Order: sequence, then structure tokens, then C-alpha cells
Amino acid sequence: MKKFLSISLLLSILFLYGCSTSNKLSADQLFEKKQECAKYKESLQGEIDKMGSSYSETINEIFYSVPKNSCFALTYRVRENHDSYVITDLLTNEITTYSEEMYYKKVKELK
Repeated sequence: MKKFLSISLLLSILFLYGCSTSNKLSADQLFEKKQECAKYKESLQGEIDKMGSSYSETINEIFYSVPKNSCFALTYRVRENHDSYVITDLLTNEITTYSEEMYYKKVKELK
């Protein structure tokens, strides 16, 4: 029984180790992902510029998220005297608006 438990524990550890290292990128791969994400800045700024004068949005950062394997834009938006913090998944175009506190919590999760 002890031998079975030892083997099970060893296999579990190897499985967990394999899962944790499979999400890691080499430095070159990470650099490439960051470069891909940076390419979205110009098109995002173009979309913001089309919105008109009653709308203001500032791009704070565009980055690659390893945990989500996606590119994200962090922006600050003011529309009709209402401000909000926005996180956009640039690969799926999913846009989510947050309160300031929740925004910073979400950013920590993504990075």
C-alpha cells in the first residue's frame, strides 16, 4: 500500500509540474507576443479618434497576458461626464468596464 501511495504521489507531482511548465514561454516567444500586441495600438487609437468630441478615451497600456494568452488594452474613458476604466481583450474584442477598485484587481489577475 505504501508503494502504491508513493507512486501515486510521484505521478501527481510530475503531472502538476508538467502542467505548470507548459504555460511558460521562452524569452523569444514572449518578446514575439509582446510585439504582436503592440501592433494593436494604432488601430485602437484610430477607433477612439472616430468616436467624436463628446467622448474621450486614453490608452494607458497594451500588454500580453501570459495567464490568458491574449493581448489586452487598458484605457480610461470619459463619456458625458461619466468616467470608467476599461479592459479590452484585443483578440476577442471583449470590452469590460470596471470601477476603479475592480479595474486594478483585474489588471493584477491578467499580469
